[in-house]
Amino acid sequence: MAVKINEFGPLSADFRLKFIAIGGNSGQWNKTYGRVVTYIDRPKAIHLKNKRPSRSWATQKENMYKKTILLISSLITMFIIGCATTTTEPSASDLITAEPAPTDIPDETEPTAISQEPTTEADEADEADKPAAPSLDLGNTQWDLISIGDIDVSAAGITLDFSTNNEMGGQDGCNSFGGTYEIDGEQFIITAPIRSTLMMCGDMAPSDRFNAAFATITTVSLNDNQLVFESAEGKLAYQPAAHSSLQNTTWTLTGISNGEAVVQMAIDPTIFMMIDGNSVGGNAGCNSFGGDVSFDNSQLTFDALFATEMYCAEEEANQREAEFLTALPKVSSYIIIRQQLTLFNDTGDMIATFSEQQPAGLADQLWVLQQYFVGGDAAVPAPTDTLIYFEITPDNMIAGNSGCNLFNGAAEITADMINLSPLTTTRRACPNEIGQIETAVLNFLTTAQTFEQHDQNLLLFDENQLLLAQFTQAETQTLFVGPEQVDCEGVAPQKCYLVKETADADYTYFYDQINGFFWEKGYEYELKVSIHQPSEPFPADSSSLIYSLLEIVQQTPMSE
Repeated sequence: MAVKINEFGPLSADFRLKFIAIGGNSGQWNKTYGRVVTYIDRPKAIHLKNKRPSRSWATQKENMYKKTILLISSLITMFIIGCATTTTEPSASDLITAEPAPTDIPDETEPTAISQEPTTEADEADEADKPAAPSLDLGNTQWDLISIGDIDVSAAGITLDFSTNNEMGGQDGCNSFGGTYEIDGEQFIITAPIRSTLMMCGDMAPSDRFNAAFATITTVSLNDNQLVFESAEGKLAYQPAAHSSLQNTTWTLTGISNGEAVVQMAIDPTIFMMIDGNSVGGNAGCNSFGGDVSFDNSQLTFDALFATEMYCAEEEANQREAEFLTALPKVSSYIIIRQQLTLFNDTGDMIATFSEQQPAGLADQLWVLQQYFVGGDAAVPAPTDTLIYFEITPDNMIAGNSGCNLFNGAAEITADMINLSPLTTTRRACPNEIGQIETAVLNFLTTAQTFEQHDQNLLLFDENQLLLAQFTQAETQTLFVGPEQVDCEGVAPQKCYLVKETADADYTYFYDQINGFFWEKGYEYELKVSIHQPSEPFPADSSSLIYSLLEIVQQTPMSE
């Protein structure tokens, strides 16, 4: 039977002799430098020459007899080995290991022995039978991009989220995008053109760099909790997205179901909730509410809900509050993705969406009163013709206007605790109505114990967590007012100020009033004013902004 001896390195002299003995020749060995590829059909006769001096015939006959016996034994042994090789072919490494160490030193020009076993047909078959490496399952995972190649883009806000049906989407640092994908082993395949919004942003460099890289992705892998994509523009490395906690987070409403679908809206800072342990509390827009809550993994239920019963003047606010309080008892489950909370009912329909709002801090902001609450009665809106406000400096000093008098004092603020007592005020005599408002303002400022900040709104609470007042963050602006008023046409004929925002600009008509400002003809004024939205909607024929005087910076008489 044929025996195939595969390629291997230089062998010992003994093995080369045995190779020749079973049918090879020394010329083949020398020409192939020890790499033997030969087939042996059967053992060949061996012709041994006697190189020793002549001996007696008996001695020679005895020696020939011994050699014949030895030759027959060798042939039988090789025949057995040949039969065995029909079942399993020996590898080159097996043959090398079975022989004694070389007794001669190979020439330096000869190749050295190969240390690893060559691949056989059986090895290749085994390799083909091995199952392919499983593909990554990225369903329901969210990732934040931290680098493209060697460039750190962690601050660019580039995200990538995967759903369970091979859909993906995210933010490229400026625009939203989405598409579909498949993963085959390590291959990442975008199966349809990526869809994207087309907004322009201030710095488009991170977005452009990401889009160029993402379009050329070839493979994906998960290494040390990092999701890594290979692309023509370098590696895209993602880390798992950070998600807000359900508890001890103030969630502000961003969408509410109308019975058919969730209607997204601008963030309403007056509708919010916070879960603390097994309790929930917050504000439904006009009334405060509270109750019990239980949750386990993704399950969430609200029970024993209650709310105050104050009257809300705005019909739209009443309707939204009713929808919100009606939706909460229907909640069965929730999901939090990054800073977004979504609530579902027991059939999996979306009920409401919330967003976590990061407060900007109380200091260096102008806080203007929107409404306040007295003894649990209906909310009292702030007067529109008087600015009630305060400011807190970085060194924790408070100063403001309580409606008629100015006040100041020290402010102690730690986490969500606030203490503004005592306050020092001026002693100007005030009209009866504004005097009553001022008394209420000073009372709730000095009794406030805790606060909550929601976007541009600030809520003050007493020691029993009863809502005392709501303030809104106002803008400040410098206005230059001219020495003349002019006739102008708004909803009806009226007198308008001539106003400009910088000293070298042209005057324009100003149709609004500036609360607390008393204009006198013949003077040019430089004013510092506050601008904020009213707590209740104005009539359609009036402005949606309230301008209030903070300070007359300069009053200059104009020559005639």
